[in-house]
Amino acid sequence: MSTVCAISTPPGISALAIVRVSGPLTKEIFEKIFLKDISKIIPRKIYKSFLYDPVKKEIIDEVTFIYYKEPDSYTGEDMVEIICHGGYIVPKLVEEAIIKAGASPASPGEFTMRRFLNGKCDLLQAQAINEISRATTKSAVFIALNKLKGDASKEFKKIHEEIIDLVKDFEVIIDFPEEDVPPLDKEEVVKKYKSIMENLEKFINEGEKGRKFLKGPKIAICGKVNVGKSTLFNALLEKERAIVSEIPGTTRDYISEEIFIKDFLVKIFDTAGIRKAKGKIEEIGILKTDEIIKESDIIIYLVDASKKEDDFEFLERFKDKEIIVVLNKIDKGIKINEERIKEKLKDIPYVYVSAKEKKNIDKLRDLIEEKAMKISGSPSFSLSEREEKICFKCLELLKESFENFKKNLSEELVVLPLKESLFLMNELIGIDVEDKILEKIFENFCIGK
Repeated sequence: MSTVCAISTPPGISALAIVRVSGPLTKEIFEKIFLKDISKIIPRKIYKSFLYDPVKKEIIDEVTFIYYKEPDSYTGEDMVEIICHGGYIVPKLVEEAIIKAGASPASPGEFTMRRFLNGKCDLLQAQAINEISRATTKSAVFIALNKLKGDASKEFKKIHEEIIDLVKDFEVIIDFPEEDVPPLDKEEVVKKYKSIMENLEKFINEGEKGRKFLKGPKIAICGKVNVGKSTLFNALLEKERAIVSEIPGTTRDYISEEIFIKDFLVKIFDTAGIRKAKGKIEEIGILKTDEIIKESDIIIYLVDASKKEDDFEFLERFKDKEIIVVLNKIDKGIKINEERIKEKLKDIPYVYVSAKEKKNIDKLRDLIEEKAMKISGSPSFSLSEREEKICFKCLELLKESFENFKKNLSEELVVLPLKESLFLMNELIGIDVEDKILEKIFENFCIGK
């Protein structure tokens, strides 16, 4: 395996930067760039030294470094972490010196991939490392840390062992048809199937909640034309992002932004007003609004509280969504029938606001946080989209195998989808995974991670 290096901190003006080196030539490279005998260096102890261009022998920077002797390093290989001065130039010069000394530039996620290949973590834990580095909230970090600790791995390895146990039950009959093998206890086999499938479904739901928690919910601001959707959008963003006009139908297309609502990163959409379209462009905008509504987790529906007529036909349309009703324009006076509001919205949270004057916007934020918590719950771990797809496919195969068993089909037809599910579980955990699959997984990591 080659020796690789990479700058592990973002480029830009900063006090310090970190450059990593890992692989079999680490010792040789170390001696070329530090002009020191590495045998005199104590592993895991921090040193200060000048770092040199290995060809010109010119000083590049004064740095500190830590040497990690394999297998006691992040990657499981000999490894050096160099802390140099920050900025755009110095870290690049340090990296160039290391490449001159014999290293190759690392690919995205290569240090973590080597960690996995050297048995320092499984594939679920490797994914958790990426999730930690991409986390945008404190809660997201804690969820990813649970996965890194091995909480998810422990549960999926248990399912993995249970599938192996089930495969063995059937293969004994297949491999030794002439032997006096006792028949399967059907009730016991059914219990095993149900236990595996129930646990897998539970972990899929938990992991999906965790992913939603990490990504944050999608929120669509909807309502009829000229009820103040764009003004509310700007108020939540605390900046003038959308064009605001008294002319109905100003928003012809959706606008989206990511913002923090308490401890959630949410993607919020300002959509075109709901009405019969006047013109082709507005018609397209309304069709896009329908698409956004379908994809959104939370609907914020605006009603003009300064008018007597109300607007409740939307309730049936959004019955499968989490809804918050915003009664806007209270700065103009409340003319809407408040008793009717209480009757119609008895099971739906609502808040009176003035988006224009930013009144009660914090109350709306509280309601959004409540809805986000309801959607996400308090998950113990998350699953990436890839991991979730594997779990769903594995569950489908288990159900197929179980149906074949209940129909008294041959053991071969029962065990075939079982083995396919076992292969998928291997891929999830990281047992005998093909190189091309690994490359696909780690290409989404940062360089230097």
